[in-house]
Amino acid sequence: MATQKPIYHQCYMVKDEGPLRPRKFTTSFLPAKFAKVGLTVKLRGEDGWVVHKVGDPVEGRPNYRKMIKGHRKNTGDDTPKVLEEE
Repeated sequence: MATQKPIYHQCYMVKDEGPLRPRKFTTSFLPAKFAKVGLTVKLRGEDGWVVHKVGDPVEGRPNYRKMIKGHRKNTGDDTPKVLEEE
């Protein structure tokens, strides 16, 4: 029997730090049970992040290195930089 990969959602979150401080915004992949609009979550030890928008489901934990490498390859950013000599 194959194990099922957990489902994650890319979520846009907002943190309000008070009337005199600006709001903070971030995007992160959250497990499906935490990806609910209006839910307050803790990210990297910081309480108070409110899920504002929830994206489409993704099976398994996203591999950021692979995603960044693929993006650079598709956009031509992975080519070596040539320094011009004076």
